[in-house]
Amino acid sequence: MKYSDLISFHPIEDVIQLVTAENKDKAREYVKTYVMSDSMAESLQAPVLDQLQMDEVVDNKGVLIVGNYGTGKSHLMSVISAIATDAGNVQYLQNKKFAEQVKPIAGKFEVLRIEIGGVVMPLYDVIMGYVQDDFEKRGIDFEVPDYKSVKSIKTVLKDMMIAFSEKYPDKGYLIIVDEFLSYLSSRNEREIVLDLEFFRALGEMCSKSSLRVMFGMQEKIFDNPRFSFVADTLKHVSDRFTQMIITKEATSYVVSERILKKTPEQKALIRNHLEKFCGLYTGMSSRLEEFVDLFPIHPSYIDVFNKLYLIENRHILKNISTTIKGIFDTTVPENAPGIISFDNYWPAIKSNGLLKSDPTISRVVGASQQLEDIITRAFPKPAYKPMAMQIIYALSVHRLTTNGLDVQFGMTAENLKDDLCLYMLMPEQDADFLLSAVKVTLKEIMTTVSGQFIIFNDANSQYYIDVDKVVDYDEKIKQKATLLTDDEMNRSFYGVVYSCLDWDAKQYVTNFNIYEYDLNWDSHHIFREGYLFMGLPGERSTAQPERDFYIHIMPPYDNGGISVQNLPDDSIAGKQVQSANAIVDAVSATIMKQHNPGLTDPQLRQLIAAHIDDDSFCRYVIQQDISKIALDLRETHKDDFFSVPEDNPLKGFLQAVDETVSEDSDPETASLMFICKRLKLNFKKLSDEEKKWLKKIAEKSDLLKNPNPQRGGSKGTKRLT
Repeated sequence: MKYSDLISFHPIEDVIQLVTAENKDKAREYVKTYVMSDSMAESLQAPVLDQLQMDEVVDNKGVLIVGNYGTGKSHLMSVISAIATDAGNVQYLQNKKFAEQVKPIAGKFEVLRIEIGGVVMPLYDVIMGYVQDDFEKRGIDFEVPDYKSVKSIKTVLKDMMIAFSEKYPDKGYLIIVDEFLSYLSSRNEREIVLDLEFFRALGEMCSKSSLRVMFGMQEKIFDNPRFSFVADTLKHVSDRFTQMIITKEATSYVVSERILKKTPEQKALIRNHLEKFCGLYTGMSSRLEEFVDLFPIHPSYIDVFNKLYLIENRHILKNISTTIKGIFDTTVPENAPGIISFDNYWPAIKSNGLLKSDPTISRVVGASQQLEDIITRAFPKPAYKPMAMQIIYALSVHRLTTNGLDVQFGMTAENLKDDLCLYMLMPEQDADFLLSAVKVTLKEIMTTVSGQFIIFNDANSQYYIDVDKVVDYDEKIKQKATLLTDDEMNRSFYGVVYSCLDWDAKQYVTNFNIYEYDLNWDSHHIFREGYLFMGLPGERSTAQPERDFYIHIMPPYDNGGISVQNLPDDSIAGKQVQSANAIVDAVSATIMKQHNPGLTDPQLRQLIAAHIDDDSFCRYVIQQDISKIALDLRETHKDDFFSVPEDNPLKGFLQAVDETVSEDSDPETASLMFICKRLKLNFKKLSDEEKKWLKKIAEKSDLLKNPNPQRGGSKGTKRLT
């Protein structure tokens, strides 16, 4: 199935110029081809048709037609001018509602059509210059006074309409001006103020004569921040003008009903095709008929086009026509939506030399081109590359909608998925999977380009083009980190810690991050000496002599699987150490209070050194217990030594190993037998009580891992597992 099977394509390839409507045949063609919805017809009544009519005495105002390039603004004004000039053109209107509405103005006017873009003269000189030429053609005797000699613009306009009415007593004079915003944008502040005063006078004259004026512009001016410096003047002007805005809905209607018109049968085929993909895109199900009407154009295509304020000659209808013409005879993909969105417009922008003369557009094109070149050359995931290109093109177009390159506004991953109908082959049609693929693609883009020109805004989860971001230092750090070993990252970490300490201590042991560290104990009028270790606890033995306390800053990356855990404070060994050290502290405090010796006093230092190291004490107690039990066992079974065969020790060792690893052996019993082999004890001759004691002793061995040792150190001492 081809696209040509699904749409009745009627391209719009020529850009309508207002002045061409002076030709009667052209004017008639414009009327015949103009497509309008009923809702748009209604929107024209009050701000346009009611202001142009002359049958009723009302406070008529000037009319502003606001519509972006390519939205049909010039076409609409050409149609109105054609009907106002010739009532016979009403019969050619497609919309019958509009045909009834427009009858009060049909054939009631002589029309002057002006395109004002690119002019540098004052607005008075431009408009009145055209009026002078038009009056001469019509044989109307009127001399436009020089602007510098004018004392009252209203008087000049009044005299102008008196002269017109003498020649055309039953008609009004309709002046239609297109590209007005382009003209104002080229003027400086002083010139704009004077131009707007004349502009206002034209609006006022509509209520006092048969003069009617209609201006076409790309943007609203009354609340436009670009003209905030003349806000007061614009406020007065707005009182004398009404405005009609051509909405995106109106543009969508033209696209669907003229360029991409479809029969009911064609719509049914498109609907069946798109229903397969509705679950992938947020809102497609609820807007399915809109997608069908505009197919293969995505609705967001039109939304974004209406926001492209920076680009001249960005005619949406013409561009859509060109796009459809390129795919018209191609096959609609069965396993993809086959929808075209606004990313498709980027190649046209970057290839247009005139557009790139604009500094803003040029900077975006330059940044986008670098992104595209890097992705083309170095993107690591070929399957994701087409999606990556779509995303770059879309973000580039979107950057031109934000009214400034410093605005941190873009599109989220979900926005990109939905507004572009991004698609890739998937195991099954799953929206979450597709969104994950989009996020992966975005991440790979940023990694591949090292964060150049593309930014993720954490505040709103949006991605956008930043033309000033030549280097992403955060991304550089991430990339550098991936190349560092754990040891290198740990060294960097300890370097930061050392700098944060804000001290100049030297390494206590050369080539080891070990430092002397003393703490004052103000309440006891003494101090404690300690060590600060930046590294694993295994380095503790490197620092001698032993001190009162040890601070370990563990490596954040690889610590070799070593962990440091604390035991409960109520352990027996811990209480003994705490009691002993408390006695030493009390004696030290008493001596300090009564005799106040210096800290260098040998007796005082000896007393301070009497503090017991928790870890050493714990090891000592356990060693004493084990030694006593082992001696008792050996004494009890001294006669059993001769029952052990005098075999090769290696043979006995291997036998014990075999018993330990055999499938039917009890691991605990086998381990105890292994210990007996090493101690030259006959395990079988041990009593149950002796085996019980042997098991308790073995639990302190690495051969039997016991998570609940019977002895330990106080808080701050390592577990002995």
